[in-house]
Amino acid sequence: MHDTPRHIRKLGARAGLALAGLLAVAGCDRHSEDDARAMLAGWFDLGETLYFKSQRGCTAGVFRVKTMDVKSRVPLFDNAEAVVVSGRQEGAFALSVPGKTPDKLFIELMNVHRPTGVAIQAAGLEAKPCMNEKARNSFFAALNADPSVVVFSRPDASFAVLDPVRGIVVLTSGGD
Repeated sequence: MHDTPRHIRKLGARAGLALAGLLAVAGCDRHSEDDARAMLAGWFDLGETLYFKSQRGCTAGVFRVKTMDVKSRVPLFDNAEAVVVSGRQEGAFALSVPGKTPDKLFIELMNVHRPTGVAIQAAGLEAKPCMNEKARNSFFAALNADPSVVVFSRPDASFAVLDPVRGIVVLTSGGD
């Protein structure tokens, strides 16, 4: 048997359950808005948050950008093959090709390195439950904008599209 008195064991068990409950509630959101903004701030010069929602399986956000530049913290490539040759598909990278929309760039990445294409697809599609109609419209418009920049971070399972036409960046995250 235990040497600890019964009433102390009960208190310990209750405290353990309370702590587990707090951890479960704290772990419900995939990203906090502050965390999402901090990640994006490494890639873009952000303005105000236009939309943000995060829950256990997804995150979606729409943010104004102050400039259309990509920060040097993420390497910028001009073709999908260069991303794979560099090995950056396992980390974070930006891709921009004049005359090609993010939708076309996604297809190129899928053809060059299928696991990266599938991960980007998951980050975008699995974020849909976190999007309202306006966020979905912003995301689909950004996917068809030219010129544009896409950023993918495998460690964060996050995909962002800079839409310079509308002056926004759309963040999606889902999958793992």
